[in-house]
Amino acid sequence: MSTANNAPGSLSSNTNRDSKRFSSLGDSRLNDFLPSLHLESIANTVTGTMSTTVSTTASMLFSPLTTRAVKGDTAYILSELAPQLMDQRRIQQLVNNNGNTRHTKEGSNKLISLEDISTSTTTPKPDDILFNSEIPESKAPLSLFQGYKATFQEVESPNNSKKKSKFHKRKVRGLLAEAFGSQDAMSDIASIDGDYKPLNQLIADRDRVVRENNKIQMQESRTKAEIKKIEGEIAELTARKLNLETNLAKYNERQIELSSQLGDLDEKIANFNPENNNSERRMRTKGKGAAKHNYEHGTCIKVLEGHDDIITCLDFDKSCGTLITASLDNTLRAWDLNNYRCLGILDGHKDVVNCLQVNGSRLVTGSRDKTIRQWDLSKLISHPESVTNLSELSFASASVHEANGLSNIGDNCWIASLEGHSKSITCLYFENNSLVSGSSDKTMKHWDMETGQCILTMDILWAMSSSKVERRQAGFLFDSYIFDGGEFIGALQFRDVGLASGTEDGAIRMWDLRTGQAHRTLLSHTGPITSLQFDDRHVVSGSVDRSIRIWDLRTGSIIDTFSYDNSVTSLQFDTNKIISCAGSNDIKIYNRTNFQHSSFEGHSQQVQCVKFKDSILSSGGRDKVVKLWAL
Repeated sequence: MSTANNAPGSLSSNTNRDSKRFSSLGDSRLNDFLPSLHLESIANTVTGTMSTTVSTTASMLFSPLTTRAVKGDTAYILSELAPQLMDQRRIQQLVNNNGNTRHTKEGSNKLISLEDISTSTTTPKPDDILFNSEIPESKAPLSLFQGYKATFQEVESPNNSKKKSKFHKRKVRGLLAEAFGSQDAMSDIASIDGDYKPLNQLIADRDRVVRENNKIQMQESRTKAEIKKIEGEIAELTARKLNLETNLAKYNERQIELSSQLGDLDEKIANFNPENNNSERRMRTKGKGAAKHNYEHGTCIKVLEGHDDIITCLDFDKSCGTLITASLDNTLRAWDLNNYRCLGILDGHKDVVNCLQVNGSRLVTGSRDKTIRQWDLSKLISHPESVTNLSELSFASASVHEANGLSNIGDNCWIASLEGHSKSITCLYFENNSLVSGSSDKTMKHWDMETGQCILTMDILWAMSSSKVERRQAGFLFDSYIFDGGEFIGALQFRDVGLASGTEDGAIRMWDLRTGQAHRTLLSHTGPITSLQFDDRHVVSGSVDRSIRIWDLRTGSIIDTFSYDNSVTSLQFDTNKIISCAGSNDIKIYNRTNFQHSSFEGHSQQVQCVKFKDSILSSGGRDKVVKLWAL
């Protein structure tokens, strides 16, 4: 570098020295030397310029890499360095050509001194200048050549250019990320590509993105609207499906029940006896029974008057058989449904009869006098002192019948009495020779009707305490309920060894008569159970909570619920219908085939109890009368 800086001084001294030497030379040799002298001056000048250029180049090549030095500085370096390199090549070529010319003309004579040759040959080469230059140390992880290679992709073949474009961009970003080590620097470098797009292209790209965004928003709105519409349709279809499934289940149940009825009718047809049928027909045609006429559905066939107080319970064996009614007037009356006449009063109980059941010619009654009585109704038909005038029935009472010679007819019909309960009998049910009774003493007793002995006693309070956790889980807390000694056990029924009971705590319990244990509790009612009945598939219950619930006997779940304005006091059902009374003057009827509700109106006060057999319905109310209806 010192040679390049002292180039002007050395040039003047050499010129003086050469002028003395050239004075002894010939003109021809002087003329031959002048070009060489001219070339040396040019070389020294170029050497100085080259030194400055190389220093600048080295500082740019090896200085720390910046974002600006990616493209612009590279082009600037090449544009500045190329002419200098070309001048050096030209100078070297001229020196070489000049040396060859001298040797050719002078032969073996040394026209140029050794000092001149050394001066001409010691002209520094660009590589030597670059090698001897002081190169600044760079702290950048990448050199300019690496940045240049990463920025300007090599020329690729048309087939590979598209495949390597994405890889090249990722490689560039990776190298630059390693070099700068920050997301901000990367964002600055990433903006370089956008700087080369013209303004109109950027505006066009923005408009395209805006249009695409608007289009997507419209499609999104339409999609949301379609989804909402489909959700609504799905909800509607789901509701329709559930409704159809419910109807289908009811149709299947109805089909099974009809199949059972068909089997019973086939059995009756196979066992049909013409003689028995003729004798029964003759008995029916003697009077004015309802079976002789075809009444329209809902027609009130007859009103039976005679009781002096509210009718508490009633039952009958068949449409033209015997009807038994009980009332708060402490009487138990028997009626002939063939002639609609009162057969007499069944005396024997000392208090009001709360419950009764008629099965064929056998009658069982339960009273507030804590006793259960059995009666044989077959002895009533031949009684000679039956009342035949309906006007007498309107004023009939126990004393009137005694005055007219119609005192009690219970002496002829009474069979036996069952005693064992400590309080009022509230409900009972018998089948064959087995009887189960429920009492206000919070117990149920299983009786053998032939021997009159109690087989089993079931304690309701013990069952309630054992199912306390279950009732709490269901949300029915009756721990603080005060039982006032009323109808604690509101209804019961059994079949074979299975017993169902409804009690004042609103629970329906299923019992095993072999062990006397309750094995299932149905919880849903919020008031005392007043009535219940079950068959092979269902349990139907009525309650003070003003509802009737239909239960699935297999699963214990509720199938259907009917709500009314008042407490349900009595109900009965078969495969076709559910008939009940719920604290109003009409009788509620639910058709299980077409799922329609209807009613019979005719009582002047609330209906208290209902019972139907075949095509005849009987009802008793607070208006002290019993009415017969056609079904």
